[in-house]
Amino acid sequence: FELRLHAQELPLPAFGIDAATRGQLVHAVLDQLYGELRDNGIHPAAPDARPLVSGVVRECLQGRVPPTPLNRVLAELEGQRLELLVHQLLDFEAARPAFRVAATEARLLVPLGSQELNLRVDRIDELEAGEQLVIDYKTGGQKSRSDWLGERPAEPQLPLYAVGSGAQSVAYI
Repeated sequence: FELRLHAQELPLPAFGIDAATRGQLVHAVLDQLYGELRDNGIHPAAPDARPLVSGVVRECLQGRVPPTPLNRVLAELEGQRLELLVHQLLDFEAARPAFRVAATEARLLVPLGSQELNLRVDRIDELEAGEQLVIDYKTGGQKSRSDWLGERPAEPQLPLYAVGSGAQSVAYI
C-alpha cells in the first residue's frame, strides 16, 4: 500500500478540543470582547466589562466544536476555562496604568529585505502618554527571553512587531 498507493498512517485524533482550536478560541473571544468594549466605550477594567464575558464565550464556541454529545460537555468545560482566563486577564488589566485598546487583530506590513511580511497583531494598546504597546496572546507553552534573542531567534514574532509597528513596547500575555 505504501509503495503503490502512497498510503500513509492516519494521525491519531486528539481527545477533546485540540490545542490549535483552543488557541483560536482564546483569540476569537478576546478579539470580540475587546471590540465590543471599545465600540461601547467600556474600559476593560470597568465592572461593566465582566457581564459581557459569558455571552462572548458562548458565541465564540458556537460552530467551532462539532456538536456531538461528548463535545457538548467538552465545550461547556472549555467555556468555563475561557471565562476564568478572561476574568483573570480583566483583573490584570485593572491593575495596569491607564490605557486604551486601540485595535485588535490589526494587519501589519513589515518590510524584510526585498520581501514584505503580512502579519496580524493580536492587540494594540495606547498608553496614557500616547505611546503604543503591542500585545501578543500566547496560549502555548512557556516562553523565555532567549526565544527572541540571538542571530536566529526561535520566536521572531515579537521582534518583528517591535520593528514593524512603530510601537514603543511589545508584550505577551
